[in-house]
Amino acid sequence: MTIRLHEADGTPYEHVVEIKDSPSRLEIPYMTKYKRIKRTKLQKERLAVTAGMDVSADAQAEDVLLYCLGDVLQSEEDMLEWRLTDWSKEEEDRMAQEAFEWIRVDADFEWICTLTINQPDHMFLSQLQQDRDVIAQYESIRHFADVRGSAVLSSILVRTLMDRRYYYGIRTEAALALSKCATQDLNYVGQFHLQKAFQVFYCFPDSTIPKGNEFWDFTAYFVQNSIVDGLSRIREPSGQSPLTVQQFLLDLLRYNDNSNNEVNFFLSSAFFPR
Repeated sequence: MTIRLHEADGTPYEHVVEIKDSPSRLEIPYMTKYKRIKRTKLQKERLAVTAGMDVSADAQAEDVLLYCLGDVLQSEEDMLEWRLTDWSKEEEDRMAQEAFEWIRVDADFEWICTLTINQPDHMFLSQLQQDRDVIAQYESIRHFADVRGSAVLSSILVRTLMDRRYYYGIRTEAALALSKCATQDLNYVGQFHLQKAFQVFYCFPDSTIPKGNEFWDFTAYFVQNSIVDGLSRIREPSGQSPLTVQQFLLDLLRYNDNSNNEVNFFLSSAFFPR
């Protein structure tokens, strides 16, 4: 079986191991001399400012981040406007002690089996943001959909949803997973993120009124559907959909506008020619 260890210098190291017994204990060597990569330069700067340190160009030159998705909504204004939450200082310090970024087992799908990888959430975040393999990104999203919701998790998912560089299927899965973070103990932050994303993508500026339908961009169409689907899955402790969600969905129906939808006109003309 092939085990791929992604080390902090951005290099994946593959190890082929032989499994003879069940269970088997395997030791995988690693060679990195780098510390774990900070999620983004802006995040590093925020931590430095909080600690009262000066981030110089020389210090930033040591960063080895080669590829990173989901690095949107990073400014202080975005953090406040979108109610985003990052890892705490203690969590960042604990993450910095890790020897590698993340691990993948049988990445080429040579085995017919079910795999469960017991690694921390921040390693799945590294996999989501830095692995170019869409399946690796999907595995991370599925992990986040199965764990207990949190404000940090909701922030990770909405950044994934808002980053157009992701394959649209990853963004749709992130939208559905956000419903797990729309709970009373989290002050329904997942609901807020879903509605905020819909407003930014599909509504008139500074408004909750949706724009007219176009449907030329099917990527945007599938993401739009997933946001509505995610909102429809939110439940209060009583099992009912929140009134704010019901009102939001009713407004979508009320203001649904196909008057300038060229795609709709094209399809109508094709099936019902004059």
